[in-house]
Parts: sequence; structure tokens; C-alpha cells
Amino acid sequence: SNCDLRAFVDTHNCSAADATMLVSNRQSSRYLLFNDQMRLQGWVNKITNATKPDKFDYIEGQYVERPYDGIQVFSHSVIERMMDDGLTGKFSIIDFYLNRVNNLKIVGQEMPGLMMLDIGKPETLVVAKDFLYEITNN
Repeated sequence: SNCDLRAFVDTHNCSAADATMLVSNRQSSRYLLFNDQMRLQGWVNKITNATKPDKFDYIEGQYVERPYDGIQVFSHSVIERMMDDGLTGKFSIIDFYLNRVNNLKIVGQEMPGLMMLDIGKPETLVVAKDFLYEITNN
């Protein structure tokens, strides 16, 4: 990614958010749902129509829909909440956030000009070298 991490952290630190998630305006089948102030409200899978949290009432066009880009900053309050909840080991941070949208302020932040490459699949590792060259020479 060409994400300016320092600017991203600075934005988070200047806000009153417990967590700031990097999101972008791109096509996906799964979207985080934000209100007009970019505060997290829910999640939807457009293929299966599954929603989170439980009993979330998704209405098309009511939310700012953005996919999560895998980068986030969170405050100590989030760690305290995880400890209070007894969370240890592997767990979904997205599910954790979605189950606490009423107790934690979780916001989405976009970065203009963001370039990302998901290297979570073996076939994308092949293009990683060219991608790295592109983002370091722009």
C-alpha cells in the first residue's frame, strides 16, 4: 500500500474515535456501512444478503457503503474492551467492532489516491514486485 500511515495515525489521534478503519470507494461484495459522519453502523454481504450485527436492518441507499482495506488504528480503549470481553487468541476484529457499534466510536477514513494490493492469496504474490515498483516510483 502507498497509505501514508503517519497521516492516518494523526487523523485518528485528532479524532474522538476509538478506532479508525481505512476504507475506500471500490467495488466489493462485502461492505461496512457508515452513517453520514462515517461512524460504523453495520455490515452487508451483497451476494448472500447477510447482515451484521444480529437483527441489523439494512436498507439500500441509507448508508455510506465502503469495503475495509485492512489497515486500522485503535486506541487503548479498544484493547481494554477486548480484555473486558475475555477475547484472546484469534478472533475477527470486524465482528468485534460490529457487536460494539453502540459502545465504541468506530469510524471509516478514506485516503485519496490509495493504492493497495492484497497479498493474502498465492497468485497475488506474483504481481507484488511490479506493484511495489509502481507505488514507490509515483
